[in-house]
Amino acid sequence: MATFVWPLTKIANKRNDFCHKLTTNLIDSYDAVCIEDLNVKGLVKTKLAKSMLDISLGTLRRQLTYKGQWSRTHVVAVDRFYPSSQIHHACGWRNRTLTLSERTWVCEGCGESVDRDHNAALNIKDEGLRILTAAVGHTDALTACGQGIRPAMPAALATPV
Repeated sequence: MATFVWPLTKIANKRNDFCHKLTTNLIDSYDAVCIEDLNVKGLVKTKLAKSMLDISLGTLRRQLTYKGQWSRTHVVAVDRFYPSSQIHHACGWRNRTLTLSERTWVCEGCGESVDRDHNAALNIKDEGLRILTAAVGHTDALTACGQGIRPAMPAALATPV
């Protein structure tokens, strides 16, 4: 039995090391990280159970959250029921008949061929930034630039005493 402990420990350590490196890189590289709030416990009960446990989604989210707090990086979780795969990123048309087995689909709004995963990633990013903007109260368009950012000090205050 002791011969199997070492390989399993080694695999677990490699998995944990990869997760730490990935989350550290994401937190250090971006001001905001947008993720989908997946029901990990529900996914484990499907036929993909072993795959879901192997990739440690719960650990990934936990590490993103605490590292984001340490580094003052926003980690935004988009609701699991947000139709990120169904809404076409470019035109906004929603494909309500999309099934899980369909990896690509053609948008009836603009005729473009849509990759399901890439489209969902773009929609999750946009929705996460929308949530973040609503929570913080400003957008990048309102950051300090241009004239009138710091009004001139009144002459009475500007002269040294």
